[in-house]
Amino acid sequence: VALAEDPLHREALLSFLDYYDKYSPNVTDEDPQNLDLAVYNVAQSYSKLGKTTESNIWYEKMLADFPHSPQAPATFWRMASNFERVLELNKAVQYYEDLITYHPDHDDAMNALYNTAFLRVGLGQFEKAADTYEKYHDAYTDQDDAKVMLFRAAEMWEASENRRQAKRIYERWLDLYGADDADRWVETQFKHAGFLRDEGKTRQADAKLAAISESYGAVKADLGGIGLKISASLAFEPLLAEFQAYEAFQFPTDVNKPEELLAAVERKLQWNNEIKTAMDQFVLDYGDFEWQTAALYYKALSYKRHGD
Repeated sequence: VALAEDPLHREALLSFLDYYDKYSPNVTDEDPQNLDLAVYNVAQSYSKLGKTTESNIWYEKMLADFPHSPQAPATFWRMASNFERVLELNKAVQYYEDLITYHPDHDDAMNALYNTAFLRVGLGQFEKAADTYEKYHDAYTDQDDAKVMLFRAAEMWEASENRRQAKRIYERWLDLYGADDADRWVETQFKHAGFLRDEGKTRQADAKLAAISESYGAVKADLGGIGLKISASLAFEPLLAEFQAYEAFQFPTDVNKPEELLAAVERKLQWNNEIKTAMDQFVLDYGDFEWQTAALYYKALSYKRHGD
């Protein structure tokens, strides 16, 4: 027998509706007198009868009239998840936020706050996402992902092109977690250098980059993908400048001074060996595939340029 034809569910629905009609004029959110449970059960009964539209109407009624009900947190979550599945993200965010507002101490409040931030990113609401990620960090600092959420807050401010707020959060992250996370320490210092350079503070920007390069030996073992890539990019810059100078080198053209030509040939051969050695050492020192490939490419190109 299909649920839509189940007489028990129909009888239950009618009983809950009768209860609602009888007592609804006399209750409030502060004193629901079990009417919140009756409304919730009406929604449940419609759902069991396969009437999704009617079920949602009563779930929404229960939340609107009795947001403090013990049944409300699970219902807020249910409605948010439903709207999330059909990509009505603004409505999903509203239900997650209502759960947090009316039931801040509920077990689902933490995940609701995270989901709110995540969905705001999808909506392109980067500033609100940044605020929410920071709230998550401040409310749940004891969670393992708290430092990641604070870093995401900075990234969202950066995505919204609010450099002042991004710098504030990055600096806060450095104070709280920089000593324990080498990878993001490198990334944050690199971002700061970019901010400073954009402000015309070249000397301070260069100091930030120098600090990254100078720390490489000490933090190398703790670096992940982004920190290693940034460190490698900084280390490769002088190698590339040296190659470009080598590439631009011109042999003397005065045929009457063969000793100068011979000296130039010897110098270029020595220079080629220096570049080869530097590129080989770079490959050993920096385990980033992209930059290792670049080093091997320029090493091979140096041989070709030697013959030019």
